[in-house]
Amino acid sequence: MTPEKRAYPRYCPVGLQALIVVEEIGQPPFRTLGEVVDISCTGIKIRLNVPLTQLSGRRVRIELVLPETGIPLTIRGTIKHWPSPEEFGFHYADELPDMFKDNLLFECVKSIAARE
Repeated sequence: MTPEKRAYPRYCPVGLQALIVVEEIGQPPFRTLGEVVDISCTGIKIRLNVPLTQLSGRRVRIELVLPETGIPLTIRGTIKHWPSPEEFGFHYADELPDMFKDNLLFECVKSIAARE
């Protein structure tokens, strides 16, 4: 197995639920639920509860609640990878402040450590 070549490590918080809102100009927002598969400083991978058709390139809003503190988060970005109707890779729209990234990933790491 080859070593991971990513610039930022991925964290896999089990059970972290997210509301996914797909926005398209001239259309009402589409909402569905999913689970965070992994998360890093540059993006999130989501497994959807209900398979969807191809949505690559559309604007998306992901709403979730941090596992330890219960603080609600809203992240906006674009779907970049759509390997199957059940999963997609999401890149953040704007560079997130370092403090935000640190707090988010720290919460995920604490959540993972608590399970072990």
